[in-house]
Amino acid sequence: MKKLGVTKWAEGAIAEGKIGHIGFSFHDEFAAFKEIVDGYDGWEFCQIQYNYMETQSGRYGPGTEGLMYAASKG
Repeated sequence: MKKLGVTKWAEGAIAEGKIGHIGFSFHDEFAAFKEIVDGYDGWEFCQIQYNYMETQSGRYGPGTEGLMYAASKG
């Protein structure tokens, strides 16, 4: 995303009133989730796949660890 300038493009679209918020949907393990969350300070939301039957990070998403990490970032 950084190399392609996606976040800068999205910030411009917000300034022009074309979009309202910057966020992402996520369906991978915690390590990748953390990299994305930490890679941009302007995230306003994230949607994660959260499986109540398997709350550990793994094939079903970042798990409780990811949920708590996102919450800690605001």
